[in-house]
Amino acid sequence: MRDETGTQAAGAGADAPRPRPRAMIWDLDGTLSDDKARAHFVEVEHGRARDWRSYFDAIDTDPPIAASMEVLRAMHAAGIRILFLTGRPEYTRQKTVRWLEANGLAEYDALLMRPEGEDRPAGVFKVEVVERLRRDYELVCAFEDRIDVAERLRQSGVPVFLYGAGAEAAAEALEVLDVRQDDLTSGGDPFAGKRQRGARPPADPSSA
Repeated sequence: MRDETGTQAAGAGADAPRPRPRAMIWDLDGTLSDDKARAHFVEVEHGRARDWRSYFDAIDTDPPIAASMEVLRAMHAAGIRILFLTGRPEYTRQKTVRWLEANGLAEYDALLMRPEGEDRPAGVFKVEVVERLRRDYELVCAFEDRIDVAERLRQSGVPVFLYGAGAEAAAEALEVLDVRQDDLTSGGDPFAGKRQRGARPPADPSSA
């Protein structure tokens, strides 16, 4: 604001808030790093406890997910900052940093990990961290592979892109809803042939 002489009024604009930098949030396991080779350690099997220690000990063996890397790099090149928010425990920080650097991901604003003693569900923990991040960043979007976590982030106001196993599960759920109209009107079972996970009837019956 200027006075009649054209001089900048004292203090004018001094209290105007600075624009927050735009940032994206990335999960790691199953979203940016391909954890399929170590997923067996934490699969639910009758009579066997999940081995989280072995699962996290093997994080440095993960290959990066190529499609995710392309998206991340393109958005970063457009000026959007990188925030890594992972459920990995804090003791894996050094190994995680080495993995990021080895895959050309040394430029990021923060690597936010699960603190020691933090045992709440990942969605609860991550939303709490997101609320703190809002003070310093305009959160453009998040990338996540778990449906439950993605839903919590979405409810908190962050647009979410679902990746990996979460996207596959969502696609399977949509497949079940993709019923034929004549099945609905004829009284037949609209879900016949789709009850088995991942099952999709062939487009050409002769190819079955």
